[in-house]
Amino acid sequence: MIGTQIGNVLKKVTRVLSRMSTRQAVVRTKDYKLHGLNEGPNTCATLGRHDALKYYHQMQAIRYMENRIESITNNIVHLCIGQEACCVGVQAGLKVNDTIIGTYRNHGWSYVRGTPARTIVAEILGRKTGSCGGRGGSKHCIGPNFYAIQTAIVGAQVPVGAGFAFAMKYSACRDDISTVILGDGAANQGQIGRASCRERV
Repeated sequence: MIGTQIGNVLKKVTRVLSRMSTRQAVVRTKDYKLHGLNEGPNTCATLGRHDALKYYHQMQAIRYMENRIESITNNIVHLCIGQEACCVGVQAGLKVNDTIIGTYRNHGWSYVRGTPARTIVAEILGRKTGSCGGRGGSKHCIGPNFYAIQTAIVGAQVPVGAGFAFAMKYSACRDDISTVILGDGAANQGQIGRASCRERV
């Protein structure tokens, strides 16, 4: 039912956006301050209409899914309302085999990695059709190459992400990327500094 409702909302949005005459948008950013790098990322990006619609659809689907989750459950859930663009933007730059390691507020990340909204909602409601068979709840909405690490330790996902990166480096997956998602509250944790120092070795 939720999948159908999301589909109906997105069809309406698509009809409105498809009337737009612009085929692409060019976005320019300021020059980056570099430290230890010879050259930084490109400061000019072009976004085509097809990709713009895709990203907008994903952001709307995440917001609608989370609003519905909030309205149908009395359980403790950590929603990522307001962070939809983070999920969609990071995912747009990743390949299928790249990994994302997160903690709380992970429903949107699971969705952009390919888990259907129906499966995410089923997991939160404790149903067998959920991504962890209904046993993990809101904190364990995993997806393809998306891992939700839930511990009482703030910033514990960073060393895990560094471990994924080491595994990729020493295996045949040398071009894959390990991405770790954390908030500013975790930025001053000691394990983050240690993991970043270890990663340089």
